Amino acid sequence: MWLLAGFGMMALAAGETYRGVTNVVFDDVNQAFGILAGHISWTPPSDMTDVDGYRFLITTNADGGIVYGGTPDLSRLRELEHPGLGGVLPRTYTNFTLAETLRQAITYAPDITPPRYLQVYTIIDGQWQYASELAPSAIIPIYDRGGNFSTLPFETQHVVFADADPRCGYVGGGLSFVVPSDADFTYISSWRVYFAEDPMGTNPTSTVELPFALSNFFNVSDYIGSRSVLIIAGATDTGDITLSIAIDDACSNTTITTSSSPGSSLPLPGNTSVGESNATIAAVPQVGWLLASGVAPPERNSHASALDDGRFWVFGGADYEGREKSDLWHYTVEAAWTLVDEGSGPSARSLHSAAAAAGRFWIFGGTQFSTGLVLGDLWYFEGEAWVQADAGSGPSPRFSHYSAMAPNRLWVFGGGGSDFSVLSDLWHFTPDVGWTSLPGSETWPSPRYYGAAEADSSGRFWIFGGANAGHHHFNDLWHFTVEAGWTLVDAGSGFAPSARGGCSSAMDAAGRFWLFGGYDADAFFEDLWYFMEAWFWADSPGLWPGARTLHSSAMDALGRFWLFGGTNGTNFGSCCTMNDLWYFGPE
Repeated sequence: MWLLAGFGMMALAAGETYRGVTNVVFDDVNQAFGILAGHISWTPPSDMTDVDGYRFLITTNADGGIVYGGTPDLSRLRELEHPGLGGVLPRTYTNFTLAETLRQAITYAPDITPPRYLQVYTIIDGQWQYASELAPSAIIPIYDRGGNFSTLPFETQHVVFADADPRCGYVGGGLSFVVPSDADFTYISSWRVYFAEDPMGTNPTSTVELPFALSNFFNVSDYIGSRSVLIIAGATDTGDITLSIAIDDACSNTTITTSSSPGSSLPLPGNTSVGESNATIAAVPQVGWLLASGVAPPERNSHASALDDGRFWVFGGADYEGREKSDLWHYTVEAAWTLVDEGSGPSARSLHSAAAAAGRFWIFGGTQFSTGLVLGDLWYFEGEAWVQADAGSGPSPRFSHYSAMAPNRLWVFGGGGSDFSVLSDLWHFTPDVGWTSLPGSETWPSPRYYGAAEADSSGRFWIFGGANAGHHHFNDLWHFTVEAGWTLVDAGSGFAPSARGGCSSAMDAAGRFWLFGGYDADAFFEDLWYFMEAWFWADSPGLWPGARTLHSSAMDALGRFWLFGGTNGTNFGSCCTMNDLWYFGPE
């Protein structure tokens, strides 16, 4: 193996053309971890004057394993040899097939991640252009699971760090970033977030350890002193994200960092500091919880809510002594709370469901604790009056069921029956047909109640969690379509919300299923999650709603998650049944 020698440096002068290779593709055919093998191809430079050939490295960092001062760090790289040709490939080649090659660095170091980038360098006039503006390395990632890789995934990370701590040398605020949908997590156990003096991680601060299925929003707070780089690193097998953090003279530290990658830059807001990164940084509004103002409806839990045309509707529920209500309210940002109806329609009830679409607010079922009555009637409010759409010809009476409105179709699944049974039947209602019962199949959620449900724009009906008759709680996620039936989307065995009931949910326009709070046999929750191909835990600095259950939520057209009321589990005392209204989203 030819070790590193002949390091050269050549600046790009006026009139010179780019001399590096492009369009590098590596097809790793060996899916075993730790071994690479397969076809590598590239497009040669357009100007081949004095080009002698090419060299290939796999490295831990995008800098090629060259530490400051130009010294090769053999614990961070391995040079690739070519059968019969050694370490340098002549200029006439545009591809070769890599034989099985160990992925570890030339010199093994316990704390160094195995090499994870393939880098292709041009040799010009005998000099290896490892750090040249004339012919910089072409870099592609290696996840080492087999497969074709031809782009650097961290060019689309959308990383934002909003520092709200005004003190010099301190940071505290929300950090968000999005993992590319094609990222491979096979060998990633977690992520580490910390500050350091340089991209190599010198003099790091304490580390925040995160599950690999990342939250979009979480809080970072630390004393950083003179450290100027924020690093997001994979604990086992992925490239680092490094962001330069600049503190301005006034120590107002909010920093949006632009990309060093080719392409047009994003517009930057005023009063920001700019640095270099291997990530594309999206200038997005700060996201967090806000407490809505205005005189609210009386405290309640076990009510139902929905949102349509900018109105957040609330109907019924029970106070802390279990007295049911039949009042109807709505909230708008412009007018705050309005009492719309004081009880002219459906009877007082709790643990019912609600939905809204096309100017109609719907409710179905529920129970009356005071009488033991379980209900199966369907109503909607439109204009200024209630209309009874069905007196009980469809699903049997039930409470704490799963229900949501897809386009022009109201879904109902499971719940608790009047004989204290727990159900698993599925129905839908349309105004032109009425109720339709769906036949059972081999793949079907078990009987349950007290969970959460939503429907998305494509017509899928989603359900999450709940409990069975034995009070065993679930955290599985399902969806149903008429064409495909039930699909178990996530069994809840990995990074996911814990098993629970009494939670609330909402579906946004991007198809993300959001979930807040709830309870299990031991605790009440205040966590916020969303599901989009995987579960993500959402966090933000600042205010946060307290733990609760039997609350309600809905999503508006601006992507704000609204949350109202609920209880924290104490049986008596108005302190523990709530009437606070919150939303989570851009301020």
